[in-house]
Amino acid sequence: MSPRDRRALVLGAAVIVTAIFALKGLPRLWVAVTALSSRHQAERLYVARGRSALALMPALEDSAHLLTTRLGALAPRLLDATAESEATAELAGLLGHLALQQRARVDRSDGVPDSAVAGDLRRVSLDAVLETDVRGLADLLGAFSTGDPVTEVTRLRISAQDPSAGGTGPEVLRIEVRLRGWYLPQEPS
Repeated sequence: MSPRDRRALVLGAAVIVTAIFALKGLPRLWVAVTALSSRHQAERLYVARGRSALALMPALEDSAHLLTTRLGALAPRLLDATAESEATAELAGLLGHLALQQRARVDRSDGVPDSAVAGDLRRVSLDAVLETDVRGLADLLGAFSTGDPVTEVTRLRISAQDPSAGGTGPEVLRIEVRLRGWYLPQEPS
């Protein structure tokens, strides 16, 4: 074999190896480069979001401080209870106290299931039946709206005795009311 033939064989082998690499290796290399490029882009986006979140950190700290301050101001206006049964009893006690101050009589009060939640705060509801006169009713509703802890009347039904009954005493109103309040339950230990 002449040196010219050897060169032709080596050059032919090199062309065949290059063609195989080009047909098999380049597509795989292209897929790998594309995947790495998209991963790099996603990581850059993740880092950019992290940096923007860190840039907001002072504003978030201010918001957290403000929220803590507002929650601290709200705390005295909540029912002094850590469980639903305690909160219902506290609400019933508050109703009895306010009724006594406003010349009303509590006939009955029953806890009502309530599933309202606002963050960690829980709401408790109470249905009650009272008897009083018009002035006592007005004073009682005023006491509900301005008292601490904050209570909310969500249902009110007023009925009077039959006027033809001919009673000589003061008018007695029967009041059915649903009263609601908020409490902060104790965290599980």
